Amino acid sequence: MAHYGKTKFPGILASDTAIQINFRLSNGVRRREIVKLQPTKPNLKYASQKLGTIQSEITIGTFNYAVHFPDSKWLLKNGVKGANVRVRDMIWSELIISEKDVRKNTLDGYKAGRRAVETFLGDELISGLTITDLILFEAHLRDVRGVVTKTIANHMIPLRHLCQWAVNQQILSNNPFHNYKLKKTQDEQTDQVLNDRVEAFDVGEVNLILGSVTGQIANLIQFAIWSGLRPSEYFALTWENVDLVEQTISVEFGISRGNYSLPKNKGSRRTIKLSPQAYEALANQRQHTYMKPPTEFRLGSKERKGRFVFYDPAFDRPFTDDQRFQKGFWRGIFKKHGIRYLPPYAMRHTFASLSINSGEPPRWIARQMGHRSTEMVYRHYGHWLKDAEKLAGTGGGDKLAALADKMKEAKC
Repeated sequence: MAHYGKTKFPGILASDTAIQINFRLSNGVRRREIVKLQPTKPNLKYASQKLGTIQSEITIGTFNYAVHFPDSKWLLKNGVKGANVRVRDMIWSELIISEKDVRKNTLDGYKAGRRAVETFLGDELISGLTITDLILFEAHLRDVRGVVTKTIANHMIPLRHLCQWAVNQQILSNNPFHNYKLKKTQDEQTDQVLNDRVEAFDVGEVNLILGSVTGQIANLIQFAIWSGLRPSEYFALTWENVDLVEQTISVEFGISRGNYSLPKNKGSRRTIKLSPQAYEALANQRQHTYMKPPTEFRLGSKERKGRFVFYDPAFDRPFTDDQRFQKGFWRGIFKKHGIRYLPPYAMRHTFASLSINSGEPPRWIARQMGHRSTEMVYRHYGHWLKDAEKLAGTGGGDKLAALADKMKEAKC
């Protein structure tokens, strides 16, 4: 049995591996509960603050044992089992969804979902949740608030975690999500079919776009079209991850809404061989930003420094996402020259289209674009895969380079 010794915080004891919180219930019964945290100074301070909250709630009569200690052996032994715990008591708990090492964008989505659940189901007892509650919650989001299916699915994530936790704690005997399925509307099913057939620029449009820009913006667009990177990846590219001698780049992280984060899957973290056109764009960009001082930024929980490749020439600072690029530069190209408008992400689709039409095999395309397998290539770009020879072909970028040379000759 672990030995718990005193700390400088009243009511808080600590062993080598855990913290003990001591308090008295309103009936005078003394209780000790273990918090499975290392007894570091921040954790001891946290435990002391938690004790203060418990004591205040006991005083005013709002203390709910199951909320603070849902895994308590004493609680289960005394037959409580969280039967009186309401949704609002637990939906924000770290026991439901831990916020540790979660991307900021994902965390924002969780918060929005938790708020929606608390607003609609907050007063409901967790022990009484059924599939009917899920259906009514979905109907409220869709019909009253006008939320689309994708967002409804995201809002359901915290509730799904809550129900699974309740099953694990024997508060619920059955998980209501087991027989629940979120359905798309007919319009959304149609939109999905259309979205699967992505659009890209044709050869003529590529030449028109590149011929209408100069300087750093021209380098950025040329690189985006001929590298296949996501906007979040090329805006986060640093010179430390560029090897102009070997003509390769390493994609290690991305940026969205000013927040840097690691890739979601292993395939996205990759080293790719540059096409001659992508290499040319970086070589031209070198004069503009290679000697810039390193920029400090946070990647997860760590502070990093890097010399970013692509700068906003209007403000002489790195791009933080595609919004500034799209509003400040991209849209103007199409208005001025009367070119068919597509969003910046279409440059990535254009890389796929050019690669497929030049005869590069799907496996090579998937690796360049950061997909874990060829499944995404077939799903999104299958209508460009014209014949079986291309599916069985071999290559490593040479065919794409040859196509680019032909385009350059035709332009001249």
